[in-house]
Amino acid sequence: MHRILHKTLEEETSSCILDAEASHHLTAVLRARVGDALTLTNGNGLSRRAVYEGSEGRRVRCRFTSDAERSPRETPEIILFQCIAKSARMDWLVEKAAEMGVSRIVPLISRRCSVKLRPGERVDRWARIAVSALEQCDSPFLTEVCEPQYFSDAVGRGVPAFSLAGIIGGNSLPILSALAGMRTAPERIHWFVGPEGDFDPEESAALINGGAVPVSLGKNILRVETAALFGISAIKAFCDLKKKRDA
Repeated sequence: MHRILHKTLEEETSSCILDAEASHHLTAVLRARVGDALTLTNGNGLSRRAVYEGSEGRRVRCRFTSDAERSPRETPEIILFQCIAKSARMDWLVEKAAEMGVSRIVPLISRRCSVKLRPGERVDRWARIAVSALEQCDSPFLTEVCEPQYFSDAVGRGVPAFSLAGIIGGNSLPILSALAGMRTAPERIHWFVGPEGDFDPEESAALINGGAVPVSLGKNILRVETAALFGISAIKAFCDLKKKRDA
């Protein structure tokens, strides 16, 4: 059964018309046919089963076959503050982080970023990648991709509570040790990943002084996209195990 994003999903209506992009994806990419079963989601946990009923011009008409169901969001939510990597690597990183269920991605422009983007640039492309990831992994939640921000602006407003930062050397803790040291189970964990060459010393100090816990990801020096997914995997695995032990 195909899952399709339909942001204006309502609970009362009996049918709906998909937008042009969703209609094209359903018919041209997924090769769906009239009569095929679908699941429509608004990207915020609300879903309804439907059937591909026909077309109106180039847009698909769907008839609902169930009431709306709301799925709870898994906790902790992971918010990825990611210094922008080179084009193809950043695209891949956004796709995989979204498939893994990251709640939000905040692209950062730091001093050592090899890619120099202006705030707002490329966010539309990353947002489309996130939609594709939602439909691929059958999730009711869409990963939000924020506009790129300068590191100084993002951290200048304060480092969020329960933040981890991948920082090479110094007093970094193994990431599992840092997670085990959290006294309470947070609703959100913020994961800061630097650019190629890591955060510069002033940026690292700003994160640590702001309350972020510096963590290491083993002895090997990892590529940006590998470090991001390593951290996400560690956070999810540790928190899932803790929930089972506490149950």
